[in-house]
Amino acid sequence: MRIICTVLIFFMLTINNMPANAIGEDTYSPLVLMYHRISDSEEKDAFTISAKEFENDIKFLKEQGYIFLKAGEIEKHVNATKKSVVITFDDGYESDYKIVLPILEKYNVVATFFIIGSLIGKDGYLTASELKNLSRSDCVQIGNHSYSIHNLKFQDVKGMYFTAPDKIISDFELNRKHLKTITDNDVTIVSYPYGLYGKYVDNELNKTGSITFSSDENISKSSPFGRFNRSTDLSAEQIIKKLQNKQN
Repeated sequence: MRIICTVLIFFMLTINNMPANAIGEDTYSPLVLMYHRISDSEEKDAFTISAKEFENDIKFLKEQGYIFLKAGEIEKHVNATKKSVVITFDDGYESDYKIVLPILEKYNVVATFFIIGSLIGKDGYLTASELKNLSRSDCVQIGNHSYSIHNLKFQDVKGMYFTAPDKIISDFELNRKHLKTITDNDVTIVSYPYGLYGKYVDNELNKTGSITFSSDENISKSSPFGRFNRSTDLSAEQIIKKLQNKQN
């Protein structure tokens, strides 16, 4: 009887110290959503949604129990026992400051904004003053979306990964310094223009401590973290249902 009790006690202690997934508890990788411009104008494209649609996404994600992360926190939450989401915005539109920030602060959730340095101050994009104020919010992390290579055409950027990868790295470094000058913050989160990346460029950026993101849907430690495009006709709720259908 004493032997049985000893075995049972050892078993219970072992179970209590086992990782959650080892005892059958579900684990999750962060859901990363990619947004662009927010506008209530009737003139929209595939990368523009309304303020109400964005707010509905936030409310839905909170109702579903998602924890909101900044992009820099993603590596700590891969295969976690709680559902998490990373909200990202590309390009640096003025709506980031005028529309998105108030919604983030209203619901006390966080997001990451990937900025194209050469577009700061251009029509429809963040001014340097707006970017600085945006970066001061506890709800915000600023990321690097290149300085000027995103102004090139898709095929030209794609070709640079074969013919001039060091120019891509230099462009990101230029933007990192530019963003730090404006925000006074270190910027170590990178989003690739058009989602294009190569192993050499990615490895070199990783060496500097950067966490990189693509715009496909794959999440992998051996390549940039993937993101789901929140397009005009695909809400956060629909993206999650699409994921659930794939898993079933």
